Amino acid sequence: MKRRFRDFDQLLSVVAKEAKNRPFCLAYAPGATHLDVYWSDAVRRSGEPHEAAVNCIQALHTGRAAAYPRGIVVYRADKYRGYMPQGMLEFVGAFKGDPRTPINAAIEVNLEKCENRTDALPQFNPAGLGPAPNVDLKVEARTGQRGSERAVHRLYMMLAFALVQSRIGKMDEGHNIGTVLVAPDGFLLGWGLNTVSKNYTFHAELNAIQEFYHRTNQPLPEGCRIYTTLKPCRMLRGHDSGRGR
Repeated sequence: MKRRFRDFDQLLSVVAKEAKNRPFCLAYAPGATHLDVYWSDAVRRSGEPHEAAVNCIQALHTGRAAAYPRGIVVYRADKYRGYMPQGMLEFVGAFKGDPRTPINAAIEVNLEKCENRTDALPQFNPAGLGPAPNVDLKVEARTGQRGSERAVHRLYMMLAFALVQSRIGKMDEGHNIGTVLVAPDGFLLGWGLNTVSKNYTFHAELNAIQEFYHRTNQPLPEGCRIYTTLKPCRMLRGHDSGRGR
């Protein structure tokens, strides 16, 4: 919906009405005569890797493989209690100026509500990866047999690197970084590859976590492990719900 707002307060009042006075977030990138403003009132359920601010940040970066030069504005309405996007906002960069300044009658605004991300997730279904090793990671970690434990971890790391090798030649999708999600009993929960060419926030770990949730409608199991070919960035802070290692 394209329109012009006399100021930031008028924009907020319109979004509040659309949200039926529920707590909401909105996000946009200052610095143009045209602004795409995304808003969401999604409430995070237990273990869900989504909430209003996450939806807005990801929507704002759709089709964008880099950060905005001046950063982005993420505005949280009163009573909004989300915490997940802090690391994500640190990664993409927060706008340092007054967030209200870029909204005025001279700026055309495309105002759009965004939902949970669902695109490009089925490609990371683990059904075709084959059987998982028959090991209990919790037992391995308690035995004190360090050689055995290291062998198990190497096995999953080899799988993560094999996934990266499988996408060599498709560099247009993103960086060659792979991730494997593993349950405490060794079962393969999911996997992901970096697809930042589609969206600057689509890191391998986030792809894997969001795919798992959409496929199972369940939070990550307690004690699961994330094996990744590169140290996870701070964007992932808060997305593992404190369950993974």
